[in-house]
Amino acid sequence: MRGEFTRKFDGEIFGDSDAAKESDEIKRQMDRMAETKVKKTIDTVMELVDKRRKFLYDRFTNITEPQKLDFIGRQLNFKAGGKFKRDAVVEFRVTQTESGQAVQLTFTMEISGKQAKKSDYITISIDHFAPEKVNGFVESKIFDFARAYID
Repeated sequence: MRGEFTRKFDGEIFGDSDAAKESDEIKRQMDRMAETKVKKTIDTVMELVDKRRKFLYDRFTNITEPQKLDFIGRQLNFKAGGKFKRDAVVEFRVTQTESGQAVQLTFTMEISGKQAKKSDYITISIDHFAPEKVNGFVESKIFDFARAYID
């Protein structure tokens, strides 16, 4: 397969119609590769969220989750009862940024009667993915929630 310059030259200067077809095929291949990278990044982010989700299930007996969500992520509903005085909701949502160069992990928590909805997010580069940063963010937000919820 010809390089980009050669395809462009042959297509524009010599009217080679195969050059445009090659360019289209290369673009499709690049798009598929980008989609795969995005999917891998989202899957890894969700694995890190799920690791801590399981941790919360081990420590709180009052968690439920909806059967379906209209977003990629998790929603944990904490019900008041026993030693837990309030209802609360914790969400982790994953979205792709408009540029397609990154994904965003958004954390939201709301504790009834105590704290208004609070959100924070981290933007994760697709090309320079750092799982330790995502894990640190998730753990930090879980600590924030637990401190406010138990207090």
